[in-house]
Amino acid sequence: MVSQSTLTFRLRGCPATVDEVALCDALAQAFGDIDPDDIHLQSLARAVDPWETPSTKTATLRFAKLPSVVQAQISRGEWKIEGSGLNNALILDSHFLGLTPLNDVGVHKHKYDCIAISGLSSHPFGSWQSKNSSERSWMWIRDNLPKAFPEIRTVLFGVPSRGMETQALMTMVNGRPNQDLVRDLTAGSEYLHRLDDRFFEVARCGRMELFWAYETKTSPTVAKQADGSFARTGPEEILVTPESATRGLYGTNSTSIFAINENHSDMVKFGEGDANCHIVLGKLKETCAAYEETSYSPEAAEDASLAGRKRDVLKTLFTLSYRERKDRNPDRIPGTCEWFATHHFFQQWQESKSSTMLWVSADPGCGKSVLAKHLVDSVLPATKARTTCYFFFKDVEDQRSATSALSCILHQLFEQREILLSAKVVERFEMYGERLTNSFGELWDLLLAISRDTKAGEIVCILDAFDECEDTAQSELAKALCKFFGSGNNSNLKFLITSRPLGKIRRAFQPLYIPGVPVIRLKGESDIEAEKITNEIDVYIRTRVRNIQELFQLKPDEAELLLKKLLRVPNRTYLWVHLTLDLIETSINIDKVGIEKATSVLPQTVDEAYDRILAKSCDSQESKRLLSIVVAATRPLTLAEMALALTIREEHVSYGDLDLKSEGRFREYVRDLCGLFVTVVASKIYLLHQTAKEFLVQDGPVVAEEDVNSQLKWKWSLRLEECHHILWQISTWYLLFTEFEINPLDDNTEELSQYLYDHLFLGYSAKNWAAHFRLSSINGDDTVKNSLLAICDAKSGRCRTWFRIYWASAHGGVPQGFTTLMIASYFGIGLLVGHLMKGDGVELCSTDGTYRRSALSWASENGFDDVVKLLLRRPRVRFKDMVKLSFPERLNINTRDKYGRTPLSYAALNGHVAIAKLLIKARARADSEDDIGGTPISYAIFSGEEAVISLLQKRGSMASSADNIMRKLLLSAAKKGDDVVVKRLLGTDKTDADVMDEKGRTPLSLAAEKGHTAVLQLLLDTGKVDIEAKDTHGRTPLLWAAGQGHTAMVQLLLDTGKVDIEAKDAIYGQTPLSWAAEKGGIRLWYSCYWILARLILRQRMLFTDRHHSRGLQKRGIQLLYSCY
Repeated sequence: MVSQSTLTFRLRGCPATVDEVALCDALAQAFGDIDPDDIHLQSLARAVDPWETPSTKTATLRFAKLPSVVQAQISRGEWKIEGSGLNNALILDSHFLGLTPLNDVGVHKHKYDCIAISGLSSHPFGSWQSKNSSERSWMWIRDNLPKAFPEIRTVLFGVPSRGMETQALMTMVNGRPNQDLVRDLTAGSEYLHRLDDRFFEVARCGRMELFWAYETKTSPTVAKQADGSFARTGPEEILVTPESATRGLYGTNSTSIFAINENHSDMVKFGEGDANCHIVLGKLKETCAAYEETSYSPEAAEDASLAGRKRDVLKTLFTLSYRERKDRNPDRIPGTCEWFATHHFFQQWQESKSSTMLWVSADPGCGKSVLAKHLVDSVLPATKARTTCYFFFKDVEDQRSATSALSCILHQLFEQREILLSAKVVERFEMYGERLTNSFGELWDLLLAISRDTKAGEIVCILDAFDECEDTAQSELAKALCKFFGSGNNSNLKFLITSRPLGKIRRAFQPLYIPGVPVIRLKGESDIEAEKITNEIDVYIRTRVRNIQELFQLKPDEAELLLKKLLRVPNRTYLWVHLTLDLIETSINIDKVGIEKATSVLPQTVDEAYDRILAKSCDSQESKRLLSIVVAATRPLTLAEMALALTIREEHVSYGDLDLKSEGRFREYVRDLCGLFVTVVASKIYLLHQTAKEFLVQDGPVVAEEDVNSQLKWKWSLRLEECHHILWQISTWYLLFTEFEINPLDDNTEELSQYLYDHLFLGYSAKNWAAHFRLSSINGDDTVKNSLLAICDAKSGRCRTWFRIYWASAHGGVPQGFTTLMIASYFGIGLLVGHLMKGDGVELCSTDGTYRRSALSWASENGFDDVVKLLLRRPRVRFKDMVKLSFPERLNINTRDKYGRTPLSYAALNGHVAIAKLLIKARARADSEDDIGGTPISYAIFSGEEAVISLLQKRGSMASSADNIMRKLLLSAAKKGDDVVVKRLLGTDKTDADVMDEKGRTPLSLAAEKGHTAVLQLLLDTGKVDIEAKDTHGRTPLLWAAGQGHTAMVQLLLDTGKVDIEAKDAIYGQTPLSWAAEKGGIRLWYSCYWILARLILRQRMLFTDRHHSRGLQKRGIQLLYSCY
């Protein structure tokens, strides 16, 4: 308990003319039972309200002896002080609510106002006092800051910007008025996102230099006590994660973040002379210095705007905390990783002055990820001349993607070399948004373009565990690497890739195994290198044994015994040592006999170690269920999600039926179930290692049970289909909760985030239940069918809820008019489609209200041939229907959607051979043209599926050659703005991007006229289009864009630096500006003048001809003057 003599009070309403001595005298006289010497005045400063009349001062003080009126009601918190020595009443308080000035600054010296904000449950003054009881009178903001910065009146200290884990707090406030407040503080809440955006806009406009600090020590969490009260007795955790505390900058190389080595409560309780205090004061000094340097010229304002836009790009690219994923791997033990660092292959790669690739392969558990981390942190750190970027693949959803890898690499590249994040690159991101970050091709092309920049220097990209990259993405990235290194280039872009020695990766890199190609293969699995790795593993064992010796205070002979036992096991790996020593540490007796017993039956392999870990489970059935969920889940589940998944059963119909464990308690339960086999990082559950999944689930043909080592109970104990079945059941039971029918998600998509937050596990279930069903190979009984009908009933609230969530994440806006049959067909639920086809009134020809597509169209595009087969069957005609002359409607196989495309067009476009066969057999037209002139045949040609092309040619003749078909399709798609088709056509390498129609119009010219920005950018990105190409009227793409008032198109074209702004058409001799005036009137003319003038002034930097440059600048200034 804090001594009353160390309590600090605030005194408000002091006369503006009073000094410290006079105030103490008057206050002592008013109390009547203390002397002036009993009052220790610590600050006296003018109140901050500039409109206060008369003006007053505010003091902070302590009492050596408490006045009786205060001591009698110490819990009151506020007292009114009146007396003969006071003209007006003073207010004494200990709550410190509102603003409290802590020091006075002269008018001429006053430069800054900083406000210190405490946490919600913290005392406004006590939050900043020293944590040492002997220094409780010290408050650094009041006692230290004014000395360091005489011009500062108060100081600002930050609060969590991305929220915190609030599950324990929600248990306390559930149903109470402050429930919404706690919800708003939760990580990922919509409120915090809005607040963050608003704050950053203010910071950007003010050109603030911002810094973020984060805690490094854990704090006890809130837990419910036996008597129903709450106390901080729960498991210790980092309360505000580094990602949240630093606005997502943690894990980057940003200089704007720094650590304070304290827990959440103590991280700002600095004592006198505290080193952390000096760090914070230094950051404040930088903030003030940056403000003083700010120039408010138009150029500076434009720079500030660009700086903010650059931050938005970095935010877009920060798809995951790549640094945190790297740091999950342990640091190397001194004496290890030397086999690689000293290898001449590595040194040759490192010393190369041009682009080169080094592929390092080694068997599982041999320390590849530890090596990669060591290279990033110690061997190849970023320098002025070298930029080091990295990505650690892992067999979880967000770490298997090549696009995530490239996004993270570009983020690191721009963080370390901001000069490479040019205005042109920023504009490219602003134009495409998420479409760019979701496109492997776009990101790869951007990386290559930046690597060719003369300011780029050496760029090193380290990709760890390439074998854990998703198969399609792995193939795409391998092809891109082969193309890059297989052809000449003028950059210094290096790749270092680690993986297992898998045949599919070796075959993917096969084109690079030719003389002269700058690619090196270092085989860690070879006999020579494997022996070196084994020797280093022995170094690791010796180090670990020394640590155990210190921990358990083993005698030298006991430690030596343990070491000898470990070194006797053949085929040792780092992973085996890690697992085996963990088993020993949890079971060892501190004597020679205990060590002998523990090491007499050491696991001989990693599989044996895994089996022994799981054999210790407190509940083998429950652990098997948990592991099934982890294995089948499309992304790592959080502790809270897993707690729900393990708890839910078929009989549960609402949230109220669930008895969920708190996160802290459930974390311990997971440890009891699975031990070291799973790991929890940032409240998400992962398998310890990729080999853990391979141990549990058999990859390949099912092996008879008797063929599996009978001593290993857990080896191949899971079947992937059963794992998916379990997750489908859990998701289905959950989606059938009554809450989603009674209180469904409405059409207001702005409330989507809040609805998802309010309903734990809904996001996962909505997006993944159908995939789990398809992968589970379920044979449907009545229970399964009824569940599917209930979930997919398009008229129900629960169906509308989950469908909106899925569609918003996959496509954006939610379509209208989807029927139950369309939903089942879209998701490939053949069991439900078959059931519906047997019922009355099935509407085969119905189309949705947004895309005007049928169930057959959706199934054809998504590749569900079993569903297509069912839909093509004629519905059964019953006798009662014949009597009533009521026959089921016949399916129109050639129904066209809003784009004029038929089901066969979508099947051909996506290369679904089996579906194309079914549709052709059902007499689908192979020559049906859509709105851009595309036919199933033309789509099959540029999708490259020869089998589909052959099928379609038999049903419909090709009126033109393949080249002519693709030429016409590109022109039409560019004119109509179909960027999907344009991108597919340009990606075939078989299409001339500069083809012309009969009027000399190119795809670029057509896109510029119609204002199709995405198409124009795709064409420009090829680098193969003639930007100045003139049609038969002499008009260039710039003339068309300006004439139609498409300022975004004008900007893109001018940014290339290759357009003639004075170009005139051949018929009327008009320039872009005069044409704009004629076509659009004064408003359009003014708009074009403005955009052209600004862009022309910027363009001058792109020309090396000085005379041309001066003339261009003069023309830009003339244009600007003409705008006023």
